[in-house]
Amino acid sequence: MDAERYYRQDATYWDITGSDDFGKDTYGPPVVFRTNWVDETQELQGNRGQTLISKAIVHIPHTLSVQEEGYLFKGISAIADPTTVPHAQRIMQTAELPDLRGLSIVKVAYV
Repeated sequence: MDAERYYRQDATYWDITGSDDFGKDTYGPPVVFRTNWVDETQELQGNRGQTLISKAIVHIPHTLSVQEEGYLFKGISAIADPTTVPHAQRIMQTAELPDLRGLSIVKVAYV
């Protein structure tokens, strides 16, 4: 059974596309998708061995490719710059995990 059929919440994702002439990050257009957004803290280990604390786990549909350093927002937004969206959060880490029954892989992002 596909876990994505149980995704009931809306979220918005902005992909980081590069930087402008002043070194400020630039973003792709906002992409709205259905998700299961779980507000809970999770301790993670960063790329350099540092401890990170995420605020939420966001389940990502298989049809959407997300990358670390992109932004996620719980809800729908059409604003082009995620840094101006209240409560939009930068993705700390992504992972692929087995579902509860071990039958399929679930993509998640930690924010």
